[in-house]
Amino acid sequence: MPVTVVLGAQWGDEGKGKLADILAHESQICCRAQGGNNAGHTIVAHGVTYDFHILPSGLINPGCINVIGSGCVVHVPSFFKELEALEKHGLHTDGRIFISDRAHVVFDVHQMADGLEEVELGGEMIGTTKKGIGPAYSTKMTRSGLRMCDLFDEAIFETKLRRLAGGFQKRFGDLLKYNVEEEIARYKGFRERLAPYVVDQIPLLASAKEKNAKILVEGANALMLDIDYGTYPFVTSSNTGLGGVITGLNLGWRSLTEVIGVVKAYTTRVGSGPFPTEQLNEVGDKLQKVGHEVGVTTGRKRRCGWLDLVVVKHSHACNDYTAINLTKLDVLDDFAELKVATAYSYKGQKLDGFPANPEILAEVEVQYDTLPGWQKPTTGATSWYDLPHQARSYIEYIEKFIGVKVKWIGVGPAREHMITRATLRIALPKRTESAMYANMNKLVNAAALLLAGTHIATADVAPGFPLSGGNSNLTVVYNGNDTVSPPGEQLPRPITAQRPSIGYTPQSTSNNTSTSYILFMIDIDVPRNGTRVPLLHWLAPNTTLSTPFLSIPEQNPAPYLQPSPPVGDIPHAYNFILLPQPAGFSIPEQYSGLANNRSAEPHRHADDDVPSSQTGGDGWGKSEWEREWGVYGARE
Repeated sequence: MPVTVVLGAQWGDEGKGKLADILAHESQICCRAQGGNNAGHTIVAHGVTYDFHILPSGLINPGCINVIGSGCVVHVPSFFKELEALEKHGLHTDGRIFISDRAHVVFDVHQMADGLEEVELGGEMIGTTKKGIGPAYSTKMTRSGLRMCDLFDEAIFETKLRRLAGGFQKRFGDLLKYNVEEEIARYKGFRERLAPYVVDQIPLLASAKEKNAKILVEGANALMLDIDYGTYPFVTSSNTGLGGVITGLNLGWRSLTEVIGVVKAYTTRVGSGPFPTEQLNEVGDKLQKVGHEVGVTTGRKRRCGWLDLVVVKHSHACNDYTAINLTKLDVLDDFAELKVATAYSYKGQKLDGFPANPEILAEVEVQYDTLPGWQKPTTGATSWYDLPHQARSYIEYIEKFIGVKVKWIGVGPAREHMITRATLRIALPKRTESAMYANMNKLVNAAALLLAGTHIATADVAPGFPLSGGNSNLTVVYNGNDTVSPPGEQLPRPITAQRPSIGYTPQSTSNNTSTSYILFMIDIDVPRNGTRVPLLHWLAPNTTLSTPFLSIPEQNPAPYLQPSPPVGDIPHAYNFILLPQPAGFSIPEQYSGLANNRSAEPHRHADDDVPSSQTGGDGWGKSEWEREWGVYGARE
């Protein structure tokens, strides 16, 4: 069951909805794991603008089932109001939206209490949406709240709601203008209407797991609003990061295949709380105006500032992103220079990370790096190399600082204003059990290289190749800073033009008696005669340990061969293998022509650098390749 999770990496409003909308078209189920209708995002699809709050945006895909999980809190009148708004836009939702019977209910009394609590705080108010989210989660934790399953037993419902209302009445007295009997009567009208939507989430998702359905989890709010890891107390009342996904949905961590952090190309925040890079000047005003920074849920203007990479790195440390979606890059098109925050200091001392103490956070000094702007429009860009050079440099700076690849780039509000970086698959074996090692025998004429635990055994090995031992703790770095991480990551082909640097740290030096190693790079997916055969891309004996990268001789029996998968083929898995070199090793005479005999049959490759006008009569170029294949996933 492949599960993709989309999470906000800042203070919300990053543009998660657009990526969720794109990915939902490849998904069978779309889920919300936490939060309520305090979240909000806009999606523009086919010229129609849709606003989503509690409902998952997978409803735009007519073939997608949508689930509001047990970690959510639901205000039933708002749920129906949102459904009706979508229906008016021509979006039919019958049989495609379900609410967990374990999700808690937000009542009007929660919303009233939310407003009264803000008044109590006076000048120190949190700046909540007053949607009742905090009080609803509070009554959940004190075990006095009502769940969706409680709504269908009239006697139990009335007893519990009166008890809940009594607790708030004791606290706020005459300030609370709430009539519990009116709310009870209101829900009598909802009960029958609500019944088709409420289900037991656990067997629903368990069945999806059995069917290996593709599931998309759409995060609400963002990590910096997380109740545990955000800027407490200026946060929402749920876990907005990966933890909330695990507890709010019965998916299990082993099902997660991708965790995508959505990062706005600058920083915004709604409501109160520390905001180190906020710009209370013409920069902030320009970002607010050009970016149309007004909250979907509240209608409030958002506070704006420079991109804060301290925040994003903190977010990555909490959520462990596998990829980043950078949004609203086009808002920066007219800036001559851009600043990004790279560190904080407090009273002259540099801080190691993002501080928990809001008083310290309010007084930090921000260290900025200044980067050149591009002052060219990006909205018309449809691929990575359509972006101005300085825009690509800005993105690459972010990637290097955070240590995560940017795979999607938003350059406008519409669905089509999303660049997906066309890539080929560069893979490293994750574990020593990898069956990929078995393909080496076809290259060196060995009968087998069999894996047993953490040990490679040999059988009938060809002369000169008594290879044994193996380790997959390799780091592969192209161009000095493009690290293949995680294993199986996809990289654009131009990056792979020159041989990479290889880092290797032995897990144990006590058993390491080798002074030299043999480095292999193998493509195991070369098509030939209806099957797949391996192709040697690099063979470098006499490689030695050094820091930070292996010392690899310039002259090799089989020099580095750039990856060149055929046009229209599946993504290829390129495997880097490092093995101890036996004493007295030499290439056997019968294999001395490895470098000359390793070419696959002639084929054209999809080169991101070549415009379609220069590719000849077949019309295959950068744009065509991207449109046809988009982002490659790992081949099953």
